[in-house]
Amino acid sequence: MRLNPISSSTIVIVFFVLSIGYIGAKRLTDEENKILQAECGKTAKSSNAEGITAERRKAPWLINYRNGNLSCSGVLISRKHFLTARHCLTKNITDSPSFSDKACTPLKDYIIQLDQLELDIGSSMITKGEACLFEYCKLKNPHYVDLSIITLPTDLDLSDTLKPICISRNNIPFGSQVSVSSFGVPKSDSKSGNEASSRPSRVFSTEKLQIASSTAEHNAHEATGWHTAGTRAGDSGSSAIVQKDGRSFLIGIVSRKVGGSLLMDIPSQAEKLCKLYNICP
Repeated sequence: MRLNPISSSTIVIVFFVLSIGYIGAKRLTDEENKILQAECGKTAKSSNAEGITAERRKAPWLINYRNGNLSCSGVLISRKHFLTARHCLTKNITDSPSFSDKACTPLKDYIIQLDQLELDIGSSMITKGEACLFEYCKLKNPHYVDLSIITLPTDLDLSDTLKPICISRNNIPFGSQVSVSSFGVPKSDSKSGNEASSRPSRVFSTEKLQIASSTAEHNAHEATGWHTAGTRAGDSGSSAIVQKDGRSFLIGIVSRKVGGSLLMDIPSQAEKLCKLYNICP
């Protein structure tokens, strides 16, 4: 029996359809986003839980993850998306991408695949993921917007200790107070050795910071009051939040790479998150 050859146009059409399906799988459906916006930013009422479980209930959107030897925080913004600091994912990228690089998107973001991502979400979980490095393909000041979003292949099971936070669309005025929470490293541990290789113990801590001036292009904010707690709260990728009507809203991601300790601005990225991932406040 003779088989008819497959034309090049057929291959292109099949590839296009598969590509659309793959891209669409990263986005929330309208119904998923509706449920997300109704439930995000809520924490469980007090209970008899103790130890790390009780601490996780205070900020259930916080994730600690490892990419190779580097450990950072992440902030869950849906069942399968979390934000983090971009520099946590660029350690193994040896060359700066060019405009012609096929991994560069029209928005000059850079897409990389993560083959082994270790998540600490109350228990250890090994998974894959895709990271979108915001504006990494821009020639101008390529290390400035220290933000990335990681998409997981499957939805996480939510609980009192694992819930997404709400994205804030509202710019925060200078002088406002925010809370920065993370499972950070105690000061004694951070001074004693290499954090990446020694895997120091992580403890929950919160600092109250005051928003100071914005930096160039209004992509980030200075903040005063760092390191006043007994732990080094707010490692890279952790959350800066404000509360409204009993719910928590993400206004910043901590960056300890760019110019010291900064808060990368989230309201300025809200429209982008909505268009690309249908995470729409």
